[in-house]
Amino acid sequence: MNGHALRIYVAGSSCSGVQFGMALDDKINETDTTLEMEGVKIVVDSQSLPHAEGVTIEFVDDPEKGTGFVINNPNASTG
Repeated sequence: MNGHALRIYVAGSSCSGVQFGMALDDKINETDTTLEMEGVKIVVDSQSLPHAEGVTIEFVDDPEKGTGFVINNPNASTG
């Protein structure tokens, strides 16, 4: 969507670590960090940015799991 970015933010935390949320957003604040990867503008607010270090974002199109963006957080503990 023109004029929109994929906003990544901390949506909560659990015993396995920080949980991220995503939304399309057309409002970018002065304190946001903006980057572009493969034609997708990504925005992260200043409070979420330190928690996002090392995460990867993939677009998946899987017939069983669905289609969309997935955030992989290597800092999350698995058990």
